Amino acid sequence: MIPLNSFPVSETSGFGKGVTDMTYVSNTGLIVSGLLVAFVIVISAKQRLGITRDFIIAAVRGALQLVALAAVIQMVFKAQGPLWSVLILGLMVILASRVSSKYAKGIPHVWLIVIGVLVIACAVSLVPLVATGAIESAPRILVPLGGILIGNTMNASSLFFHRYFAEEKHRSGDEDDEAVRQASFREALKASLIPAIDATKMSGLIFLPGVFLGMILAGESPLAAIKIQVVILYIILSSYCLACFCLGWCVVWLRRRSEIAAREVGTE
Repeated sequence: MIPLNSFPVSETSGFGKGVTDMTYVSNTGLIVSGLLVAFVIVISAKQRLGITRDFIIAAVRGALQLVALAAVIQMVFKAQGPLWSVLILGLMVILASRVSSKYAKGIPHVWLIVIGVLVIACAVSLVPLVATGAIESAPRILVPLGGILIGNTMNASSLFFHRYFAEEKHRSGDEDDEAVRQASFREALKASLIPAIDATKMSGLIFLPGVFLGMILAGESPLAAIKIQVVILYIILSSYCLACFCLGWCVVWLRRRSEIAAREVGTE
C-alpha cells in the first residue's frame, strides 16, 4: 500500500479532519492483531498442516521487514534523483525473483529469467506514465508504485509456475510433449490471471483498495483518490498479465530446448 503521505493532501480539505485520530494505531491494536495471528497458528498446529513454522516465520519476518522498510523509505523520500528509486526497486526485483523461482524446479537459473520478466512487466507499465508526466519520477512516488507492481507480478509468477508444473505432471504420458506444454501453458495462464481479473472486477464492491482507502484517511477528496486508484488498478492488471505471458513463453521455450538437448544426447 502506498504510504498516506505519498500524494499531496489538501490541508483545507474537509476530509482531513481528524486524520491523526483515524490513522493512529495504538499498541493495543498491535497486540490484538498479533493474538489473531497466534490463534491461526494454534489452529494450523492442531490440524497438523505442516505449515506452522511458516506461519510463525511469516508473521515475525513480515513485521521486522516493515520496520526496516519504514526506515529505508523515510530516507528514500528525502532523497533527490532516481538513483535511490532504482536501487530499492532493483533489490525488490531480486528478492521477488528468488521467491517465485522456488516454484520452478528443474529450470536452471530460472531466477534470472524471472528478474527479466519482472523488469519488463513493471517498466512497460511505469515508463509510459513517467514519460507522459502522468506521475512524478520522485522516489516517494516510484518506490511505492514499483513495489506494488513487483509484489503483484511476483504473485503472478509464483501462481504460474505452480500451476504449470502441476499441469505438466498431470498430463505427461497422455499426449505428445509439445501438446502437454501448450495445454499446461494455457491452463497455468488462465489460473494465474484469475486473481488479478477478479480483484479489478470487484474493486469498490467487495473490498476497498488500499491506496483509495489510504488517501481518504489522509484527507484527500474521493475523486482524487479514485483517479489514482484506477490508474494503479490498470497498471497492476497490465503488468500482471504481461508477466504471465512472458514467463509462459520463456518456460515453454526452455522446456522445448531441454527436450531437444536430451534427445541429441540420447542419439550420440
